[in-house]
Amino acid sequence: MTAVCNEATRKCELVPGAGGEPCDDKDSCTVGETCADGLCQGGAPEDCGLSPDACHLVTCVDAGGAPRCGMVPKENGSPCSTEDRCVLNPACQDGACVGTQRDCFFFQVPDSCHVGACNPATGACEAVPGNDGAPCADSGDLCMVGKACQGGRCEGGVPKDCSALSVGCNHGACDPGSGNCHAEPIAPGGACLSGTDECNRGVCDESGACISIPTPGASCPSQTVGCTRGICSDDGVCTARPVPDGGACADGDWCTVGETCLAGVCQGGSASAPTVYFRDTFESNAAGWELGPTWQIGAATASSGQTYGHPDPALDHTATSDNGVAGVVIGGNAPSGVHPYFYLTSPVINADVAGGVYLTFWRFLNSDESPHMTNRVEVYSGVRWEVVYESGAYPGVRDAAWTKLRYDLTPHKSANLRIRFGYAVGRDAFVDTVSGWNIDDVEIANAACP
Repeated sequence: MTAVCNEATRKCELVPGAGGEPCDDKDSCTVGETCADGLCQGGAPEDCGLSPDACHLVTCVDAGGAPRCGMVPKENGSPCSTEDRCVLNPACQDGACVGTQRDCFFFQVPDSCHVGACNPATGACEAVPGNDGAPCADSGDLCMVGKACQGGRCEGGVPKDCSALSVGCNHGACDPGSGNCHAEPIAPGGACLSGTDECNRGVCDESGACISIPTPGASCPSQTVGCTRGICSDDGVCTARPVPDGGACADGDWCTVGETCLAGVCQGGSASAPTVYFRDTFESNAAGWELGPTWQIGAATASSGQTYGHPDPALDHTATSDNGVAGVVIGGNAPSGVHPYFYLTSPVINADVAGGVYLTFWRFLNSDESPHMTNRVEVYSGVRWEVVYESGAYPGVRDAAWTKLRYDLTPHKSANLRIRFGYAVGRDAFVDTVSGWNIDDVEIANAACP
C-alpha cells in the first residue's frame, strides 16, 4: 500500500501501489515477497540453504521470526530420478529412490566367463567378467581339462589324462589340435611305466618290450617305517633292514627333528619350526592382498553398535607392536544389505612341495546365521576355488576372543595356490548388525605345529 493525500478530504489515505514493490509478510519461511493488489504476497519457500535429494522435501517452521528448517521423506510412490540409469520406474520408498534393476540375464555374451550386467552410466547391458571359479572349456589348449573362469578368462586346468594308452612301450599323449588321446611309441632305451617300481627301472628294449632293470642298494619306502629301513636287493625286491641303535629315524611328526633309534624304537628328537611358505601379520599390505568391497588392512580398532555377537577387537593378535589386522570395515560393522561374496584374496603362493601344506590363522569373527550371512575360507589349487570352511545356521559365529584355526590344504597344493576369506548376505530381512571378520597372523607351512 502507498500513502497519498486525498485533495477532497485533505487527508492522507492508503491506496494500492503500482505492484511489484518488495515487502515483508512477517513469515520467516518465505522469501522474495512483493506487493500485488494491495497485498504482500508471493515469495518462495525458505530452504535455509539445504539441498534435498530426489526423495526428500525441505520443511520450514517460523520460530519466533526465524526460520527453522529440516528435511522429510516424500510420500512413498512419488516419482524420482536417479543417476543410475539401470533403475527402471524409479519411485520414492522411505526416503530412497528405488526401482527395478534392468535384467541383463538374456544379454548375449562372448563366452561362459562373461555375464550380462547393466552399466549405470548408460543404462545399457554389457558383457563383464563373471562366473569366477565355474568350469569352462571355451578357449585354449584342448588338452587341458578342468579349466575355470577367472577374471573373464578360461584358464588353469590340468593336462588331459591319456594314461590308459600308456601300455608297455607306448606312451599315451594328447593331440592339442583335436584334444584326442593317442599312443606314441617309446624309443629303445626310453623309460616305460609297466616295468618301473620302487626297486626297478623300466626301460624299452629294441623289440619294443618294457623290461625291468633292478636298482640294488636304493632306498625303498614300502619297508621304511620307524627304525626299519627299506633297501632294494640285487634282484629288485624291497627288503626290510633294522636301523642300528643311534641311527637316524623319523617318527612321522613334522614338528620334531633329530629322532634316533634305540632297541628298535624311534625316540627322542626336539621341537622344530615348520617350513613356512607364506606368512603375514598385516603390518601393511606389502604382500599384495586383493581387497574386495568393505575389506581393509589397518590398525585393529574396537567397534560399537552391533546387535549380535561382539565388537571388533581393539588389539591385534601379533605379539609385536604393529597392531595390524585384515578385516571388514575395521572399527565398524559389516553392511547388512544383500550382496554376493566379498573377498580378501591372497597373492599367489608356491606350494608345489613335498609333504603336507597347512593353513593356520587367527580369527575374530562375529556373524549372523546362514542364510542371512554366510562366511567362507577358500583355496585355489590352480584349477578352481574350493571351500574349506563355511559357516552355518544358528547361532552363526560369535568370537569373543582371538581364535586359532587350522585347515589341511594338502589336497589342493600347487605352484599357484591362493587363499581367500569371504562373506555374503543372502537375506536382509531381520539380519543382525555384526562386526564381521578380523584376521591376523596368516601362515601356510608344511606342518601345523603348536
